[in-house]
Amino acid sequence: SFLPGCGESFDDAYNAFRSPKNSAPAVSIQDTSGWQTSPVTVIGSATDSDNDSLSCRWSEITSYGLTFTAPDSFSTGIAFTGNANGDVAVNAVIRLTVSDGEDESYHDMNLQIYRNDVIFVTPDGTGSGNHPESPLQGGHAADLAYAISYAKDSGKTIVALSAGTYEISTTPASPALILKEGISLYGGYASSDWKR
Repeated sequence: SFLPGCGESFDDAYNAFRSPKNSAPAVSIQDTSGWQTSPVTVIGSATDSDNDSLSCRWSEITSYGLTFTAPDSFSTGIAFTGNANGDVAVNAVIRLTVSDGEDESYHDMNLQIYRNDVIFVTPDGTGSGNHPESPLQGGHAADLAYAISYAKDSGKTIVALSAGTYEISTTPASPALILKEGISLYGGYASSDWKR
């Protein structure tokens, strides 16, 4: 039995005596820093000090059009296939929300993700072109022609050109630039984050 203390209502005293307050779950997401090729698997977790049954939900905070293969599972695949802006790579923010049936908690994470069907090209690139931080050189006509052929031969569908100057031959012996069927050539990207 119990008696309310001075200045305490009967309901307040009863609720304090009846049961402890529910604790919200603690949420975390496994780190995936650096650029990730789409699709990427992301793993989250949660603990609940009350040992309540937990449910979860993945969502995108930014508006780049990411899709989740298992939005109600702690492990999900996330895909980026482009958007209306023509972005080939984005710095997205994803959220894992976890509920114990009474309270919710969430954890946000930055996710750098890029399309897997793109060859990245800058005028002065020195890399393979398969990764945003390793662009292929494309400053000269032969370089651009190579990038287009390389994209076709490696099953890619897009050659993304960062902003800059690209030389194209205009002599009759060397045609300006020959595009290949099934390959799109997009330009105007910032080479720092591959956004337009």
